[in-house]
Amino acid sequence: MKLPECSGYTSWTDWGHEFDCDAIHGQSCEDCLCTYKSLGGLWHPETGKKIHPVIALLRYGAKNCNIKKNKQRNKNGLLK
Repeated sequence: MKLPECSGYTSWTDWGHEFDCDAIHGQSCEDCLCTYKSLGGLWHPETGKKIHPVIALLRYGAKNCNIKKNKQRNKNGLLK
């Protein structure tokens, strides 16, 4: 199955970039299912329910917890 789309967005204000999320739950981005592969989030942004880690593993595969690798992107957004 495909992971849900991220509903987060950034906007520019007088104070700099602001980030917000249109998801119905109040969880942080790290806990959102959209970041399951990179950060291990389990809260579904559309339903607001947390899924069991075993169900997430069966539906979406093993998560890649190598956060350092995910942060090392070049200016085009590609991994180095």
